[in-house]
Amino acid sequence: MRCALHILALVAAAFTQSTLLADGGAVVVRMSVGESTLVGFVQPVPPVAGEIQLSFLLTHAGSADATTPITLTLLRAGVAARSVRIDGARGSDGLARSTVVSLDEGEWIVDAVVLGDPAMRARYALDVGPAPAHWLRMAPWMLVWVPIAGLIVARERLVAGRRGRGAPRANLSSADAARERS
Repeated sequence: MRCALHILALVAAAFTQSTLLADGGAVVVRMSVGESTLVGFVQPVPPVAGEIQLSFLLTHAGSADATTPITLTLLRAGVAARSVRIDGARGSDGLARSTVVSLDEGEWIVDAVVLGDPAMRARYALDVGPAPAHWLRMAPWMLVWVPIAGLIVARERLVAGRRGRGAPRANLSSADAARERS
């Protein structure tokens, strides 16, 4: 039973991994000014319409800077510009600045401005693909029941097999018991 629970936990972790925003994603921009470096990440990879995590890691002379604010401006033709200010580290590692934005399909221009010393500006294009069909997003959750059902059936067969081999024969008539002894 303990083994089945471990397998179930591993299967659940594998299927939930795609919905968590735990890793940094793909590097989409990297720029340096003097000893300062700004690296931008996007998650999911590739970006699709819906919620997208934009993260930035700023370093000065090799050490991470988690306090300098960054302002993001998101531009798209025919859509009003949106600005987001990221004041401090919001990433899971405590170093990267991160924000989640909802973007439609199409090409977006992301303009990241570091408001510190030195001032830095990184501008890059982000091609957002169409959102996957709803059933494709739910497929991992729908398919997780197949191995769980298989584990339950296998366990029941093992338990039933053990009962069949070692079961006491108390219901034998005296004639059957005599035949078994001979």
